[in-house]
Amino acid sequence: MLAAGVSLFVNRARMTQIFKDLTDSPGMIFMAGVMALALGIALVTFHNIWVADWRAFITVYGWIALVAGVVRIVFPDAAIGMGKWMMERQILITVSGVLNILIGGFLTYMGFLA
Repeated sequence: MLAAGVSLFVNRARMTQIFKDLTDSPGMIFMAGVMALALGIALVTFHNIWVADWRAFITVYGWIALVAGVVRIVFPDAAIGMGKWMMERQILITVSGVLNILIGGFLTYMGFLA
């Protein structure tokens, strides 16, 4: 997440083109769904921890990835529409980059340094 967030700012034009290419390719939406589903299943299976601290965030992220994967696989047109809607609003890309940097930085810190 940290690397993806930094990349959104360092390679903004390239990342915008990548997102456009992704929304123009139903096959890539399907593959992104398969990868998100696999990540979500792995996190929910091996890290289904509901406690009142930062570790619950990983569990929530796993459930979000699982649902996002299912949506991309079962409803690809909705995923494509959402991607195009986001691309029309560049502020959402910026917000996404900032959130990825903050969350990725926090998880990197907690996972490797804390």
